[in-house]
Amino acid sequence: MSWAPPLLVRLTLPALAGGGGRALGPLRRALGPGLPRERWALVAGRLACSRPERAFARALLLRHPHLWLYRTLQGAGCGDFLVVDMASPDPARRRLVLVELKQGRPARWGGAGLQAQHVDRAVAALAAAGRVALDAPCRVVSGEPAGVLRLVARRPRRRRHPRPRDVRREQDHDEQRLDGPRSPLEVERSLLALWPRTRDG
Repeated sequence: MSWAPPLLVRLTLPALAGGGGRALGPLRRALGPGLPRERWALVAGRLACSRPERAFARALLLRHPHLWLYRTLQGAGCGDFLVVDMASPDPARRRLVLVELKQGRPARWGGAGLQAQHVDRAVAALAAAGRVALDAPCRVVSGEPAGVLRLVARRPRRRRHPRPRDVRREQDHDEQRLDGPRSPLEVERSLLALWPRTRDG
C-alpha cells in the first residue's frame, strides 16, 4: 500500500520553539519520531514553514491560545494554514479559517484562488479527528501576515435578538397606539373616511 504524506499537521508553541531557515525541527517534532528517511524526504519540503510563516504561527498561538493551528500540505490546494477556534466544546460550533499568506498584499477575506480549491479535503480530515463538523463552513483569508492575524482573531458579531420583555413592550405600545384614546379630530376624520359619499358631496 502506497504511503501518502499527511494533509495537515498541528503546530504548537513547543514545536515552533527555536530553529531557523525553513524550520524542519518543528515539523519533525509534530510528526513524531520514527518516520523513515524516504518518507521524511517526501514530507519535508511540502510541510515545512519558512521564517515568515513560522513568525506568523508563533504570533497567532501566543496571542490566542484558544486557536489551534494546522500546517497544510503545500500544493494540495488547502492554503498555508487552517485555524480552528476551539473556544466551544461542541465541534459543530467551532470556527474554521483557511489562511493563505501573501507578502505585500493587503489582508482581506477571500482571495486565495486555486490555493483553496480543495479545502473540503482538509475539513474532512479535521472532521475525522473530531475537531469540527464535516459540514463546517470555512472562511478564507489572504494577504500579508500582520493583517491576516488581525482578521483571523476577529470573532464574528452575534446578531442581537430582542428580549421577550422588549417584544412585549413593543406590542403593548402598538396596541395602545391603535386602541388608546384618540383626539376628537382623529375620531371625526375616521368617521368621514367611512361615511358613504353622495352625489351632492
